[in-house]
Amino acid sequence: MHMTMNRFILLAALLSFCAFSCAKPGNGGADDSAPETPATPELPLEFTVIGDSYSTYEGWNNAGNNGFAVYYPRTAVPDVTDVSHTWWHQLHSTDEFELEKLNTYSGSVISYRKGNVLEHGDKRSFLARLTRTDMGSPDVILILGGTNDSWHNTDADLGEYKYEDIVQKDLSSFRPAFAWLLISLKKNYPNAKIYNITNSGRGGMDVGGLTQGVADSMEEICRHLNVPNIILPSTLDAGKTSRHPNKAGMKIIFDEVYSQLKKDLL
Repeated sequence: MHMTMNRFILLAALLSFCAFSCAKPGNGGADDSAPETPATPELPLEFTVIGDSYSTYEGWNNAGNNGFAVYYPRTAVPDVTDVSHTWWHQLHSTDEFELEKLNTYSGSVISYRKGNVLEHGDKRSFLARLTRTDMGSPDVILILGGTNDSWHNTDADLGEYKYEDIVQKDLSSFRPAFAWLLISLKKNYPNAKIYNITNSGRGGMDVGGLTQGVADSMEEICRHLNVPNIILPSTLDAGKTSRHPNKAGMKIIFDEVYSQLKKDLL
């Protein structure tokens, strides 16, 4: 009797194990949920550019120039003769992306300092344009700046890394100004994907690029605020004429930006 009971218990245990292990997904099994397929974005994605002379073109700035200074076209860069040559228009010409707003101003700085001149409230500053100009309702915001900050300021004017309690006087230094730019964009456009684009060159105005201090500051602030930072390659240095991207340089910028956006968003 005792042996018979043991056999019965063993048989019941085996049947129970089989019922559990042989259950099929979708029929009450332990794991019948399939991984969700990521939603396909509705294309084209609309993008806004916030930038300086590198991203200007006559007649295109912010739905017409509206008093904004432009750089292109210019005889100093003789092969950028059509808007289709610019990096952002090449992006606009793809099937996946469409220009929403071109918020760019030649000679503009991110901070409120241009050399020894304070530009609080000046529309040329990236910060002033946050509230004084129309950014649209973009899916993607692309920032390409810091070049004039490098050309007009020294690394001694970088200021401290600061992400809280930023006041007006802080915005005359690059680091708190750049942090405030990103913080404000993330707050005002919570549904937009924000990217920073870091110019090539680490010799400042002499090579048409950034100082090492500005480049390193951008990288650290983007890391801290979790903003993707597209660092343009050194090959762009040869793609500049009069310290500005020529036709080949524009193609290099487009290739880098388009590649990163496709990888992240499509």
